[in-house]
Amino acid sequence: MKTKLLYLLVLVTAISWAQGPTDYVKFYNFNNSSLENVDSPGTGDLVPDNNDYTFVSDITNSTVSALNVGTTAFDAENFDNIFQTYTFSFWFNSSVLSSVNSGDFIISKMNSSNAGSYDQGGIIILHNNSGGIRVIIKENGAANSGIAESTINISDGNWHHVIVTVEPEALSQYVTAHTAKIYIDGVFDASDSSSGLNTSSNPMITSANTPMFINKPQNCCVSYFQSAIDNLKVYDRVVSQTEITALSNENNPPIVTIPDADFKSYLVGNASINTNGDNEIQVTEANSYTGYINPYSVSDWTGIEAFTSVVGLLADYNPATSINLFNNSSLEYFYYEEAFYLNNLVLPDPNNNSLKLVSITDATNLAAFDPSNYPNLEFYGCAECITTNVDFSNNLALTGVNLSSTNIEYLDLSLQSSLTNVAVRDCANLLAMDISNGNNSNIEQYNYNSQFTPNLTCVAVDNVSYAYNTWSQRDTANVFNTACSLLNVDGFSADIFRLHPNPASSIINIETNAIVNNVEVYNTLGKKVLTSKQKAIDVSELQTGIYLLKIQTLNNQQITKRFIKN
Repeated sequence: MKTKLLYLLVLVTAISWAQGPTDYVKFYNFNNSSLENVDSPGTGDLVPDNNDYTFVSDITNSTVSALNVGTTAFDAENFDNIFQTYTFSFWFNSSVLSSVNSGDFIISKMNSSNAGSYDQGGIIILHNNSGGIRVIIKENGAANSGIAESTINISDGNWHHVIVTVEPEALSQYVTAHTAKIYIDGVFDASDSSSGLNTSSNPMITSANTPMFINKPQNCCVSYFQSAIDNLKVYDRVVSQTEITALSNENNPPIVTIPDADFKSYLVGNASINTNGDNEIQVTEANSYTGYINPYSVSDWTGIEAFTSVVGLLADYNPATSINLFNNSSLEYFYYEEAFYLNNLVLPDPNNNSLKLVSITDATNLAAFDPSNYPNLEFYGCAECITTNVDFSNNLALTGVNLSSTNIEYLDLSLQSSLTNVAVRDCANLLAMDISNGNNSNIEQYNYNSQFTPNLTCVAVDNVSYAYNTWSQRDTANVFNTACSLLNVDGFSADIFRLHPNPASSIINIETNAIVNNVEVYNTLGKKVLTSKQKAIDVSELQTGIYLLKIQTLNNQQITKRFIKN
């Protein structure tokens, strides 16, 4: 539970973001193909003059949640209670430049009865032919104007946040000028004052009874901007810098917190992960990545938890002391060679995982992990890990095991019929090993290694001659046999168990020196199908298939063996 709570805290911290001010007088979020004014539905809803527009995905990839205006002009009706001071906040996405010198209309506040006259306007926000934003503040009924022009090209096919503020230079009846400012993605970019121009008497600025238009072209020099717009908000005041920052962040996809500079550099530099090419990894980018991650020099793995669809992690040679993979439910392959510094490992959620392979080496500070919760595991590797025993009775799909340079004392792999690789090199404390799984011929010469195991004096195998003749990478003290018997050692049972014949058609015998107290037979679905207290079990009534035989001795030792019913 602590692990889950910690992950939840990290995730919430990683994806939280600020909310912008909500005292807008018009708000169009275009969610679910809506042209409604969210601030006051039914009042100021957008009215299109044709049906050329479409709804597209927004910055968060929500479908039909942004407006591609096409060649449609939208009437947003009059403002309520606005006098001279304005803020326009919106998201903008375009991949084309304006085809005319003056630019394409995005938002305008102008005289609807003289819409064909460029001069019958007050505030005009344009998409210019350099890919930036231009703001024009008009003198009343004249061509003269003040112009603020952005220096940033935002016509790159990505979403950008734009804020335009317009305010009088003095709040009195003698106001004769207004100042426009442009902010791109939360950062101030340009401003201009209409000083010397009689803007104070222009009703298109000062009156609440003049309409606002979106994508309304003029016959003089401008046309439709034919791109996407989203989350258009209008305020009757100038918002603060803090609010500008919040507005520019509120619809940004939440980003993954990645404090390690080398880890972040690797992720940002991987075009398959950083699909939008910015300097951050969005949560949506991390969640959707289904490939491999292979960074170097990582000391802090924070951020890996967001990669819920990643299939492989190659963490070799990194100096981090811990890694938490609890949320990486799609992870199938995890490699961590030369894990000298690693002392804490959390594997994917045992109740929701796809783990097939774990290969760790040189992990002298790490306790070996329990494989019992990962029944699909095909390879278990924890070389140099801290352990004396690993129970593989629940891992029937295993094809390979590497427990080299550990303090393991006994290893039972008799249930793993698909085994092809066994490595227990440098296990000085290993006393006995059972790999009599019925398919020892699948383990080829160089896929077996028990070198430097001077105390391994019994290895149970299917065919003694095959073992001696094939597996050359072994210690001279190693002895192969069809069954093993050991003296007692502290914390370890001396009794070795063998089933024969296996496969069986009628009677299967338990060969052991221990006193058997109870025997249970389970099918592969986990259903108990037989019980007995004898060493000779009648299995003639069982259907053909694979079964698990669980033996409990008088001293409460529990052993699980696999057998095949013919």
